Parts: sequence; structure tokens; C-alpha cells
Amino acid sequence: MTVVKDSAFYKETVKAFLKNALRNSSAAEVKEIEASIVAIRNDKVKKEKADAALAQKAEQAEKAKAGKGKKKFLNQGVKGANSGLDDYKYDSYTPDDDYDFM
Repeated sequence: MTVVKDSAFYKETVKAFLKNALRNSSAAEVKEIEASIVAIRNDKVKKEKADAALAQKAEQAEKAKAGKGKKKFLNQGVKGANSGLDDYKYDSYTPDDDYDFM
């Protein structure tokens, strides 16, 4: 069976085989076989999810590893100088500025 697994007709052959093999079986026997097949499917789904999660975790670790280094800040000017985004700086200060808020 493993040799023909890659064949385009593999699924159709397995379906036809099961249909002919279970033709004379009772409903209880078919249900028992169905439960076995569902259990196999569930195991395969769990394995695929675990493999996908592992691959995703490895990808995130690789991205985190590649992103390490000197961190840049939002308000950092050229070579650490003032970027001009700070509050306005007044050149002159008078005592009236404290009392006149409008």
C-alpha cells in the first residue's frame, strides 16, 4: 500500500475496497470500523497541529533572534540629538507667564 500511496487513484481505491469489504457487514460492525478510522484521523490531526505549532514557535524564535541588536526609539534624532519633537522651548521667561493662563 505504501508504494501506491502517491498515486492519483489511491483514495478512490481505498474507498472502493472498503465499500466492497463492508457490503455484507451489519451496521454495528461498520460503526465499529468507523470508530477506529475516526480515532486514527484524530491522532493524525493532533500530530499535524503539534507539528504546525512547533514550526511556528521555531519561526518566532528565529524572528526574535534576528531582531536583537540596538533598539531604536521613537523620538530619537540623528545620532541621539534632539529630533525637534519636544515641547516648544521659550527663550524668555517673565513672571507674568505663571499668572496668565489664557
